[in-house]
This record gives sequence, structure tokens and C-alpha cells, in this order.
Amino acid sequence: MNKMGENKIMKKYKGVVFFDYDGTTVDEVDEIKTATPTTVESLNKLKENGYLTMLCSGRTQRFLEMDIDKFMGAITCNGSHTEVEGEVIRDICIPDELVFQVVNEYFPRDTIIHFETRDISYYLHMDEEFFKNHCKLFNLPQRWYAPWKFRTKNTHISKLVMNYKDIQVKKDFEEEFKDVFTCAKHVRENFIDITLKGVTKGDAITELIEKLGIDKKDTYAFGDADNDVEMMQAVGTGIAMGRHSEKVGEVASMVTGILNIRPSLFLKNGEVNVSGLCRTRKKSVANVFESCKKYFTSRNIDPNTYDISVASATTPDECDELRRQVEEDFKIKCVESRERFDLRVSSITGVHTGPTTIGIGIMPKYETLL
Repeated sequence: MNKMGENKIMKKYKGVVFFDYDGTTVDEVDEIKTATPTTVESLNKLKENGYLTMLCSGRTQRFLEMDIDKFMGAITCNGSHTEVEGEVIRDICIPDELVFQVVNEYFPRDTIIHFETRDISYYLHMDEEFFKNHCKLFNLPQRWYAPWKFRTKNTHISKLVMNYKDIQVKKDFEEEFKDVFTCAKHVRENFIDITLKGVTKGDAITELIEKLGIDKKDTYAFGDADNDVEMMQAVGTGIAMGRHSEKVGEVASMVTGILNIRPSLFLKNGEVNVSGLCRTRKKSVANVFESCKKYFTSRNIDPNTYDISVASATTPDECDELRRQVEEDFKIKCVESRERFDLRVSSITGVHTGPTTIGIGIMPKYETLL
């Protein structure tokens, strides 16, 4: 194992959001082949608000070249390699003796074996024309692949991928190497991803957030497949996509049909910023109040010099409770919307924020501006 970046000081982030690739950022079923403009906009907003955005995939960097630059960093090969803003944090390779043991024992059993490096996927197959046809079929650049015989000495292999015809081959492999390798289900049937024992997305995430000094509660992950289970368990909030495996559903904190984080928003002078990402509705409403309170305390401002109003779209009881909390804590009397200024959740706002939007509006009293 080779871990890098030990002595460099990493910048401080508010939190980290991890995104699986296949089935999450892109989706063959819905014919989403690259990150959508909405996803890219969300990534940029998270970055602007202090969050580190990380792609987290079983693929190598080469197989992510369409979208990897849209993220601030990436964990690839199911946790074997980690980079953050150009700095290599982790780089783990499979020893040559293990690679050759797998080849000698399992290639004769009618398998196709991929040897994944950062830039290229070497393949071992009886018919070398197979991968030329494979590239044409899936519209993949041929430069991504090369026959195993063309590998260079001491080739740095991060992951193996085995394509088997007989399920018994998979069972035999997992039993024989259970103390050596971690096997994860591949995005395609009859394939398995193979990394060194203990090397998972979750293991890489744990190492990264410890190095960055970020609390687990400030980390989030979106995923759908079995190789995302450890990722979900390693973060504070794991969100499963609408189509997800049974194992992911068992460990996820919530399920979403799209890349949809439930944020608390801070609107000032027409600009929207994310003040927090919350797991539950109760915590989200509490964060709205705490963000308002922090605005006053951090600036040493007396709330009595401001008009304060509370409004909601469709939750009047919840709105009344938040208003009572504001009045008791700030020792003020909230103004009614449109009494001194207009605070309403309009249909336009509701379309973007949902039907249960709730918020606090503040504005300096006229007399304090004179």
C-alpha cells in the first residue's frame, strides 16, 4: 500500500458530499450519459458554499474523463485511489504476485480479466479482437484498452475486474481469496470488482475526512449499488437513489429519485447560499432558526433593531411554533407579513423549494436606517 499527501496542509471545508457515478451521476436506464446541467449547477453551488464535492466510483480516472473535472476531487477504483484538487491522498496497488496468482488460476476457467490502472485497462482475453468490438458496441475510445502483453514492468494495478460465465467461478474465487481481496458487484452482470482486502469506498472516505478534520455529521453520500454500502456507512447522511440495491436501502438514511439534497437556504440581496444540509425536517427547521440567530450574534446586532417575520407555504402550525421560538429567544414581537415588508412563499419560490417551505425574514427597521 502506498499513501501520499501526508505532509501537505489541506484547506478547511464546511463538509464533504460524495457522489457515486453509475446509476447516480449518470444513468443508463434514463439515458443520462454525462452529468446533467442541473447536477453541475448543484456541484458549483456546493463548492461556492464551502463544501468539497467528491466523485466516488468503482471506475478508474480514465473511465471518468467525461465528468471528473466537474468535481473537486475523486475516489476511484472502489477506494484504491484518492485525489483532492490535484493532490494525491491515497494510491494503493495490488502486488504482482497476487496478480499472477489470479491469472494462473482463473484465466484458464473461461474468464476475461481486466487489470485497471489510472490511465488504461489492460485485458486478458483469448480473442484480442473482442475489445475492439467491445469499444465499438459501447462507443468507448480504444485508447482506454490494451492487451495484457503490452503492459510495462511494475505496472501499477489498482483493481481487477473479472468477467465469468459460470457462477461457480465467482464463488470459488471469493472463498479462496476471502482473506486477501474485497469483491464487489460490478455495474454489469457476471462481473466482479476486485480490490485488496479492506479497500472500499468507505475506507477511503474515512481516511479522507479524518485527514481533513471534518466531522462525520457534515458528510453526505449519494449512491445506488452494493459497492456503495460502505460509502453510506462512512458518512453522516447516506442518500439512496430511487433505483437502488436492497443492501443500499438497508443502510441509507433516505431515498431520493434525483440528486436532491435537503438544504437550508440563506437569501440576501437576491443571492442564495446554502447554510446547512439536514437529514430530517425537524433538524432543517431548527437550522433555519439557528442560522437566523447566528446572523445577529456574529455581527453583535440587537434583534430589536430589525423587523422579523416568519412565513410558510403549507404548514401553518409549524410556522406558529417557529414564530413563538423566535419571539421568546429574541424577546421581540414578530411583524405580520406585509405589515412592514412582504414575506410570502410565492408559487415561483414554491416550485423550486417545495410545498413545505418555511423561513424567517429580517429587515432593519426604517428608523435605524435614518
